[in-house]
Amino acid sequence: MKRAIYIPGLGHEQLDISVKAYALRVMKSIDEHNPDPSKTYRIESSDREYDGDGSISDVISIFEISTDAEKEIYRFYEFKYGKLLMGRFKESNILYRFFSLLVVLVTRFLSVLKSLFSFKDEINKKSKIQALYFTVIYCALAVYLVFLVPSLLALLTSFTENIEQLKFLSDNINRFETEYKAVLASFAAFMLLTPNSKNIFSDMATEYLAANQYLSVGDRRLLIMGKLNRLIEVICEEDEDVEIEVHAYSFGSVLAIDVLFPYEAEPSLRIKNSVAKLVTIGCPFDFIEIYWSQYFSDRKYSNLLLSEWINIYSDLDVLSTRFDGYPVKKKTFINSEEFWDKLGSVDTTYNMVNPRQVSFLQMLMFYGLKAHQTYWDKHVDSRSCLSQVIKT
Repeated sequence: MKRAIYIPGLGHEQLDISVKAYALRVMKSIDEHNPDPSKTYRIESSDREYDGDGSISDVISIFEISTDAEKEIYRFYEFKYGKLLMGRFKESNILYRFFSLLVVLVTRFLSVLKSLFSFKDEINKKSKIQALYFTVIYCALAVYLVFLVPSLLALLTSFTENIEQLKFLSDNINRFETEYKAVLASFAAFMLLTPNSKNIFSDMATEYLAANQYLSVGDRRLLIMGKLNRLIEVICEEDEDVEIEVHAYSFGSVLAIDVLFPYEAEPSLRIKNSVAKLVTIGCPFDFIEIYWSQYFSDRKYSNLLLSEWINIYSDLDVLSTRFDGYPVKKKTFINSEEFWDKLGSVDTTYNMVNPRQVSFLQMLMFYGLKAHQTYWDKHVDSRSCLSQVIKT
């Protein structure tokens, strides 16, 4: 029986990225690649507490049913890190989040410009342009949301302008009455057309800030890595000879890389001796390097059991990354020819449309970011990139 840890992306994704949905997609791919029509498959759900703090991992088992027997062939454990990563930002008020987002984006803007005009790295120029465009749009959105506060004050003073104590405030705000009314009117119209937008904006701001703190100063990294190590330890205690697969999507790929290839401290003994396969889907390696140019540099390689890495990317997904054909990137990340020779080819392309047919206008409408969600559909019976994983 194969055992795997599944590390999802962050929570604002519009597709179902739960471990159950992932396991169902894997099960469908296994079934499609099995020529024996007498074999069928089913899943079974449970949960596993894996530390003293009450951390729970959702566990999904895939069973293969033949004419005379039933056996468990795959068991997925989900590593839930969302609350660990975003805990303190979830508790802060929405104005603080948007103002902090604006400050972070302005500081990161210079990093994007520096990367855009750098010819030393091996990051696709199109991805750099998209990152710059993404930052500008996010800055505009953050400014717009911050401006809502004085706009609301203007509305408030219209009801209190006869109060002498507030007259000075009313006089100053009323100078920009037309602008404030325009902001409020546009926001009201936007909320009317997209009633759930407040929650979406709030969640996106929270995720961006939490990811920024994790990548910039290592906020919550020790806790998250400790929990992930503990989950691996528990799985190994169930079977000492087990070989573990790590499947990670989007930001989950960053956590997988951090736990397998730390910057200075070596990975735990269990990780060295038990993790045999890594699957990264839409890994934002290059995108992070645009903002934090040395984040993945000089990582440790300590004779890991790891012998297979499947990195699934799309030419249209600006958050995904290619490694094959970029020797400098590989060497900067892990400076070991032995490691890369053992893995061989890493990349697997998964394009749902011909990249040449995507227009410049579509790229301005964030097609490059939307493509990050084309590795599978919200319906688990649809085609998915996991057929590439099973086939391999």
